[in-house]
Order: sequence, then C-alpha cells, then structure tokens
Amino acid sequence: MKTKRVSVSDSDLAGVGPALKRAAARAKRLAVQSGTPCYVWKAGRVLDLNKRPARAHAVSERKSRYR
Repeated sequence: MKTKRVSVSDSDLAGVGPALKRAAARAKRLAVQSGTPCYVWKAGRVLDLNKRPARAHAVSERKSRYR
C-alpha cells in the first residue's frame, strides 16, 4: 500500500503525525518498563503489547532506537 503525502499549509498541523508517532513510542516504552498493558489495534484485533514474550520487547526496543 502506497502512502500518500499531503501538503499542509498550517505548521501546527504538519507536526501532528510525527508527534503522534513519538507519543505512541513513548507510551509503549513506559508500558513495558512499568509492566502495565499497552493496547493497540492491529490487523482488526485489539492486542496487548505486554503479552508478547520478553525477548520480543527487547528486539523491538533495540530497533526503535536506531531508526
């Protein structure tokens, strides 16, 4: 699926997408650190990211730091 770039004239609105991505990444990290649930909608289902094996968290954390 191709993503479509949209040109936004308002500078506040232009930063919304990246800000939401940063907030989501921070929420995931905080949930992993505190052991609380982190629910996401993925592939038509609600998933708790903390139900994944601990190794999967470490790998995803490592990948997200270097992007």
